[in-house]
Amino acid sequence: MQDVWRQRSDHARISGEEEKAPQRRESEEQNVLILLRKLREGVSSTNRRDAFAGRVYQTSLCLFILFESSRQFMPLVPHDPETPPHIHIIPLLHHLVTAYPSQRSYYAYHDSLQMKKTSHDSDPHVAAESGLPPDLQSWLSDLTQSMRRGTWLRFNNLSQLSAIPGLPLPSLNNEDKLALEFASPDLQSMSPLTPGSKSALTPTSANPASALAPKSDHPISDPLDIPTLIRLSIAHLLHTLRSKGRQSAWSVLKKSYLEFGCGSESAAWLARGLSLPTSLTLGMSNVASAEKAKSADLEGWMSARCAQGEVKRKEGVVGRWVVCRGR
Repeated sequence: MQDVWRQRSDHARISGEEEKAPQRRESEEQNVLILLRKLREGVSSTNRRDAFAGRVYQTSLCLFILFESSRQFMPLVPHDPETPPHIHIIPLLHHLVTAYPSQRSYYAYHDSLQMKKTSHDSDPHVAAESGLPPDLQSWLSDLTQSMRRGTWLRFNNLSQLSAIPGLPLPSLNNEDKLALEFASPDLQSMSPLTPGSKSALTPTSANPASALAPKSDHPISDPLDIPTLIRLSIAHLLHTLRSKGRQSAWSVLKKSYLEFGCGSESAAWLARGLSLPTSLTLGMSNVASAEKAKSADLEGWMSARCAQGEVKRKEGVVGRWVVCRGR
């Protein structure tokens, strides 16, 4: 499992391997998910509810998201007092992403959680486990509302990792923040695993259980620890959701305006409205540098739209784009 994880961050360096690498990687990832499914079946058949069982379910869900599997059913994580609460927003975000812009499947799944909570009201212990914490409920409610109403500036603020209540964020450099906050996790910049490093996990594809057994004599610093997997899964889903929201926002904007400017003030507004990756400005104390980064992000976006024939540069004016009607 760890080998498969590492390969996601390795680029093909030998001539002729570039075309084979993606297919081989996908096959290996599917094999890992199949082995985890068999492991879940074994855990379920024995009604095991210890820390190992929880790690099996949680790892299965996170890798299902990160491997972008379309061949498997989304694993469910049983509620347990030791389960990190943020893992339960992963299936909800997954429904928002896969059914976008519809939120019907999201609410169906959300209501099923509430029904489970209500049906177990006679057991206070189970009832407390079955619902999301109020602060996460409120965040999800605000996020989905911003999508329904098309308030994309608000959506931009709510769809960042830093907006999620209680989600632990490590101390990262700017490159890692870019990957975690706005980019689809390529696992190269954000994984703490580097060539030659040691990890608490040393699994083999033949024995995935070895990857999930806790090692008490090693510090938990491996790239497959649950908090890291949860954070990367949420980051991946939010990145995809922001990309979809960006297209919706752009559809509205290009129908509402005849042209756009990339000056510092308008660029900042457009970048937020389009949920563009402005994390290049993270850590920049110089305001001019931050504004320049925002303009560069927007310039890249508009250049891509120009290539698609949706806008064109305004003749004689630097930094202004005219919308091509009928596109």
